[in-house]
Amino acid sequence: MAPQQSQSPLARRVAEQGRIADYLDCLARVTFILMKTPLRLLALILPICVHAHLADSAGSLFDNEALREFMADEFMAKRMALAKPGYQPQTPILLKKPLRLATSAYSFSMLAAASVAPPGNAALMQASFGTFKPGVRIYNDASYFYVESDSMPDATLMPSPMVGITAWQQQLPHPVGYFGNITNPEPSMESLGYGQPNVWKIPLVPVPAASPISLTGNFLRGAVALGANGIPIFNPRNNTGQFSQAIGELDAYGGHCGRADDYHYHIAPTHLYSVLTPDMPCAWGLDGYPIYGYTEPDGSAQQALDADGGHNHGVWGYHYHARGSVATGPQNPYLMSAMHGTVVNFGGQIDPQPTASTVAPAGAPIAGAVITSFTRPATDSWVMTYALSGTTYTVTAAVNRILHTVTVSQQTPTDPTGTPAIYTSAARFNYYPMAPWSMNKLPDTGQTTNATATFGEDSDYTINPPNLTDNGNGTITDNNTGLIWQKTDSGEMTWDMARAGATTLNLAGFTDWRLPTAQEAFGILDHERNPALNSTYFVNNASGTPGYFWTSDLFYGDNTKVWCTNAGGGIGPHSKTATISAGGVNRHHARYVRGSKPTTGHHYCNNNDGTVTDLDTGLMWTQVPSSALSWFNALAYAEGLTTAGYSDWRLPNVKELQSLQDIPRATASAVTTTPCINRVLFPAATATAYWSSTSVKAGTPTQAWLVDFGVTTTSTPSRNQQGIVSYEPYASTYPVFAVRNASDSVVTLIIVEQPSGTVLTDGASTVAYGSVNVGSSLSKTFIIRNNSTTSAQSITGVTIDGTNGGNFTVTTLPASSIAAGGSTTMVVQFSATSAGIKTAALHIASSDTNVGTAFDINLSGTGVIPSPTITSPRTSPNTPTYIDGVWVTAQLAAASGATITNAQMTFSDGSQTTSTVFAETMSNTATTTGGWDGTGAVYPWTVTSTGGAGNIKQVTLANHGAGNICGVQFDKGTTSATATMIHTTNPINAIGTAGTLQFWAGTANLGAGQGWSLQLATDATGTSWITRLAESEGSNHAIQLYTYTLLPAERVGSLRMRFQFIGNNTGGPTGPKTYLDDITLVTTTGTPPVSTTMYDDGLHGDGLAGDGTYGAAIPVQAAGKVITYTLSVTDSNGSTTSSTTAGTYTVSAVTPVSFNATITQIPGGNITITWPTQSGLSYSVQWSPDLAQWFDIPVGQVGTWTDTTASTTSRRFYRVSR
Repeated sequence: MAPQQSQSPLARRVAEQGRIADYLDCLARVTFILMKTPLRLLALILPICVHAHLADSAGSLFDNEALREFMADEFMAKRMALAKPGYQPQTPILLKKPLRLATSAYSFSMLAAASVAPPGNAALMQASFGTFKPGVRIYNDASYFYVESDSMPDATLMPSPMVGITAWQQQLPHPVGYFGNITNPEPSMESLGYGQPNVWKIPLVPVPAASPISLTGNFLRGAVALGANGIPIFNPRNNTGQFSQAIGELDAYGGHCGRADDYHYHIAPTHLYSVLTPDMPCAWGLDGYPIYGYTEPDGSAQQALDADGGHNHGVWGYHYHARGSVATGPQNPYLMSAMHGTVVNFGGQIDPQPTASTVAPAGAPIAGAVITSFTRPATDSWVMTYALSGTTYTVTAAVNRILHTVTVSQQTPTDPTGTPAIYTSAARFNYYPMAPWSMNKLPDTGQTTNATATFGEDSDYTINPPNLTDNGNGTITDNNTGLIWQKTDSGEMTWDMARAGATTLNLAGFTDWRLPTAQEAFGILDHERNPALNSTYFVNNASGTPGYFWTSDLFYGDNTKVWCTNAGGGIGPHSKTATISAGGVNRHHARYVRGSKPTTGHHYCNNNDGTVTDLDTGLMWTQVPSSALSWFNALAYAEGLTTAGYSDWRLPNVKELQSLQDIPRATASAVTTTPCINRVLFPAATATAYWSSTSVKAGTPTQAWLVDFGVTTTSTPSRNQQGIVSYEPYASTYPVFAVRNASDSVVTLIIVEQPSGTVLTDGASTVAYGSVNVGSSLSKTFIIRNNSTTSAQSITGVTIDGTNGGNFTVTTLPASSIAAGGSTTMVVQFSATSAGIKTAALHIASSDTNVGTAFDINLSGTGVIPSPTITSPRTSPNTPTYIDGVWVTAQLAAASGATITNAQMTFSDGSQTTSTVFAETMSNTATTTGGWDGTGAVYPWTVTSTGGAGNIKQVTLANHGAGNICGVQFDKGTTSATATMIHTTNPINAIGTAGTLQFWAGTANLGAGQGWSLQLATDATGTSWITRLAESEGSNHAIQLYTYTLLPAERVGSLRMRFQFIGNNTGGPTGPKTYLDDITLVTTTGTPPVSTTMYDDGLHGDGLAGDGTYGAAIPVQAAGKVITYTLSVTDSNGSTTSSTTAGTYTVSAVTPVSFNATITQIPGGNITITWPTQSGLSYSVQWSPDLAQWFDIPVGQVGTWTDTTASTTSRRFYRVSR
């Protein structure tokens, strides 16, 4: 890639998706080969240089197909996310049919007609979410952008999740199944998410709301936004209405785990800007609007926000911002204040959204616990520690994705050893961890058989032909995939034994062997052979000839079955007991593999032109399949397609077709209507079999391989499981998915990593230096690797250019030559010479012709003016008593060139606590007949049901509570509110400085004048009731959260609550109803923290005015109190610094003794101090230059001391203590 003017990754991506006219010069490579004749070796290679605007005599644009092919070539060649050790340049596809030459005499339609820009915000979404692949999988249709993730913190970006949380409720981070193959477990049929894929769904074109819905009191369940890394963002307020950040519920990244043990944020994930550039959102509101960090997308200071927490800013359109600044960190209200876009409010959350199914019962808070560490000793396991009352406790968790379990061992004060508990969830633990595709390239089938004169069969195309190397140590390397295989299989065994055997195998010095995935195992089959393995490289165990080989993939529809390849060349699910050692009749063997981590996910790109590209395999597919055709007609159909302006469509070979299958969606064992494919991107697909171009190798070919995306039980052989790869006669009729290669998949030999292990994409990746203080610099080390296994590569030059190229310098050059398989390093330094974002482009020129002119990397860094500093915080006196006020002082300094504009000291006596004083979960036993009298409730209730015994019942509800299944149902009712009601029998102690009442309520069939109300009474007898919340006709909805904040007059020890219901005395399904559940009252007691201004005026214990020491007073406190204080300072740059640790002191109960001291100045300026003494007591004199720093001089039992260092030109303060 030639050096060019520096652009942001977003600008580059948008440009790539625009019209071809935006490209100035392109090289179209056209291969012309004669038709299928005996003279097939004759070939003519014509390079044609084409200008993007060159037109023929008719005024038409020059050959857009050739140009678009070049664009795809560049895109796929630059996609270094696929580059792994072992890559080699791919053998070009050998086409055995003529292509039309690109000439100015041949008229093509405009490229814009075939290359459709993604609608709405799709390009921006692809840029921000795409940065975090493979941790997310993304795709879009015409209206929505879809994101799949497991919501687990990335170990590199988030090494210490949960650490620092001080308000922990014993929830733990476990993987979540936000995947398209999982059905949303939302129980209410009224929800838009009911029965839908359990994926995040964001509108591409947000619609401004006529009345934006505030986040205050709304959306206290579920997410309101989604981080660019696929982790959801909940309302900044928790379900009690308190800001999670303010009460210690969040870690350093702004996240924690919810009641379903699902990790999520409650504030904007600004930490993602360690890899994102400012022009990419760190999150997206579920209304479709982007959320940027503390600066504007162009790096400038954040502008004023509207009432919703967003604004329109230039070309960026409406967007939200994280609240706060780099200097202060997150600040109240932390996120947007209201949903600016149109959303549906259902059940207290934005609807639809995926659901995290519950793993374990919700935990309770552990008062005083602080999470201190989080480590990941291995894949799918972690260790967390927390401190409580000076003791450290350990929590461990290990996920077993075969058994679908997580084993948790948590030490507590009552269980110091941590008794293990095992929890099961197929929806959470039935899938591989998020990982890149495990194969470098999809191998060819190896088929050379010429089965028909009709062009388009498998043997007419050679794509990634089999390329195996015997390493001479019992292993085989597949040079296409990069995987290393066991040469001689391990013999017949059960599947459980095969899994266990992988952990003990030590072959060729390697111990990281595993069973292959279904796609990996299918990838080594050779469909020119029967048995379908190359016996030169893959040798059978001497114990017998295998009929099948185990894979690691369970059949998702029945976990007693496992995907197995067979010796004939197919693949399908087989019972774990099918092998002879388990009582079966077949021989199932194990052949192990090592290499990349296994995965079953796809990374697709919707081209918005009727085609979809699989970014892993590099294959482009037609979205809409054909009608049912015979195999011969299927070949002709695919060859004749011109979908999206391409003419090189073909019938896929069987490996390509099998790669389109979504293994986790293959669940059926009977006829089904849901195909095992991504049904968002392929909505027209039906659950049937589809033809491949590969014939069955058996004498004279009469049958072809196919992949059944449904279940076809009428075939021979019968296919009674979804996803089976089998075969049928050519005359059978099945539909076709046509395919083409999106590029020639040229792979670079030079790859660049920063940091080590993170592979950069040529021309697309950005290395972000983050914020660096003006006047300082930061260096990063780049690793350059030679991916070739045979030849050295030369580094011919390294240059930096772009807008701020002068801010970036190569301080350590790489070696000029890199041996095969070797590496070198280089260091690039960012110097922040001024404030603001700086961008440049780094170009690494080499002998690798596949890279182009240079490997291009975007660089970015932000110069920031340093924040003010806080040093030397002190208290005076050092050990105050209950009659002492205390001066708190500290040295405060503004950044260079700035002045301090505000300094604050906040202190607390620790008495403020928040506690749940009332928590009613209702009964676990339904009373659908005969009414309810309060039996089974946590607290006594007085029940009035004049209208009949069945008016008030306990019924099973799809509620949010953990551990209870029932809630109260008000049914029928009368026109009198006092005829159908419940109230607390006993008073509730609601005394405190604040109180929040919450409950869940739902309604159905409310007519005119019908509804419910909440009243409170504060008098001792509970007779004077005041209505505080009510809902009447027209408000029919599923159960949702309601919040009421107690007034000061209601924060008493005699509070009672009452719920009344007005109906029409009509019961049954159509009668009016109200549902009530999970009533909680949380109160805050004690003295709240107090903030006071600090001054540098010489009057606040701060020494001399203007000396940089600031002071403020803490009033006299009671003996025994532990006082904590924190400091913050803001300068004229708008930067704020807060003390990272709180100061503390304990108020002493010792009564000080008052006595008079005499101070006399003697000749020479010295000072003599005298005081009366008592027998047996020792004294000390303390002096200070500033009332902040005190020097102690013990003088024993004498009553006099002379300061021989005093001077008439300086001021000192003295005090005497005993």
